[in-house]
Amino acid sequence: MKKVLFWYMALLLTGFGSYMFYLNATAFYEFYIDKNYWGGVAEGKMLEVSFHINTSCSTSGPIGSRSCSSSFHPDTKYEYFVDSKHYVGSAFWYGAVPTLHSEQEVLDTVKTVGDVGDTITVYYHPENPEESVLIKDQITSNYLISLMISLAMYASVYALWRWWL
Repeated sequence: MKKVLFWYMALLLTGFGSYMFYLNATAFYEFYIDKNYWGGVAEGKMLEVSFHINTSCSTSGPIGSRSCSSSFHPDTKYEYFVDSKHYVGSAFWYGAVPTLHSEQEVLDTVKTVGDVGDTITVYYHPENPEESVLIKDQITSNYLISLMISLAMYASVYALWRWWL
């Protein structure tokens, strides 16, 4: 029974660790090795700018104190042309998304790219022009943290193996 439980936990931890490692390896490749991933540049026009709010609440402690936090995320719609073909995109940035804490912070961030009706720069994938973003290099330390978590999963399996079996 002890070995079955070990192998079940080992499979679960290495599966999760492998998935996290795959996500990080893909992001690393797209951002650092494949320099042409967002190599296409087109002139576009901002059609819509809005935002949505994500609110998450958690309950903790013996008396069930509840705390909530909200983050604001931009929603955009823009059009652009590649080789005389019309495309409509909505992705504002690619990569780890920073947390914005107010409506004004979202609007200020979007205005760095352009307001409704403005001519904007759109980055697209040269082999797949319908994939586009307005800010292409939004990568943060979240990828490094995820990589460390995946390595911790492997280390946990090794520790379980040495301790349990």
